[in-house]
Amino acid sequence: PADRAAKPARRQEPILPDADIRHLDAYQEQLYEEVMENKVSGAKRILRVCTDPQHLEIIADQESLLGVLSRELKENSKKSVELSV
Repeated sequence: PADRAAKPARRQEPILPDADIRHLDAYQEQLYEEVMENKVSGAKRILRVCTDPQHLEIIADQESLLGVLSRELKENSKKSVELSV
C-alpha cells in the first residue's frame, strides 16, 4: 500500500560510538564506573578503537586495560545484554 511508502525511514543509531585512541585512558576509567551505561560506553569505545588494525599493537601492550576489560565483561555480561554481545 502507498501508506507504507510515505513513512520516512527511521535513522538508526550507530552500534559503536566514535572513539579516539588518544582517549583510551578515559574509556578505561569508564569501566570502573558504578553506572552500567558508563561501563557499556567505555567498552564500546574501546571496541571501536580496536576496529582499526593500526591500533591493535598499542592495545595489546595495555595490560591493565585488557585486565579490567576482561574482568568487567566476565562479571557484568550477565547484568547487561550490551556487554554480552
